[in-house]
Amino acid sequence: MVRSIFVLNHTHGSSKEEREENQKRLGIYSIFEKAKKASERYVHKVGFKDYPEGFIITERILDEESQIWKNGFNPNQKKGS
Repeated sequence: MVRSIFVLNHTHGSSKEEREENQKRLGIYSIFEKAKKASERYVHKVGFKDYPEGFIITERILDEESQIWKNGFNPNQKKGS
């Protein structure tokens, strides 16, 4: 039974705001190795090859609530603040 997934994203930029704006979700995988192999396929393609350090693989646990939002959110707060 799958307990976690691995999300492959790519981003680039010099500031946090630029990196958030330029983030691309490339795929969701059942095991880390598949996500890593996918990043190896993308790294030679147009755009990605200019930012090879921009690949991020994040493990996400299934059926688990995010601790970031456990107290809710402020609808008046701007993104990144």
